Amino acid sequence: MPSFHDVFYNGPSQSVAVGSTAGVASSTPFGSQTRYVQFAHVNSAATVWYSTENSAAGSTNGAVLPPNWVQIVKCNPGQRLYASSNTLPASTSVYVTELTN
Repeated sequence: MPSFHDVFYNGPSQSVAVGSTAGVASSTPFGSQTRYVQFAHVNSAATVWYSTENSAAGSTNGAVLPPNWVQIVKCNPGQRLYASSNTLPASTSVYVTELTN
């Protein structure tokens, strides 16, 4: 039987402004009980790359978050979202929701 599920309680949420490829944004640290986070962004002109471990998240070392997509990622308490975008010169926002069992 799989050891994962897709039903969670929504925890704290935050909006993270992500700048151009040269800029890297960071969220506040995830809570002490957070094991999963949900990321989403709705800017159809932007692609976002993210990481919860690498502060230099980009197209060569981050995971892609396509436009208008929701992604659930396993994490450890205290980690952060690091992200960058291909939007120049404007920015886009990534919406982060902490999820708990």
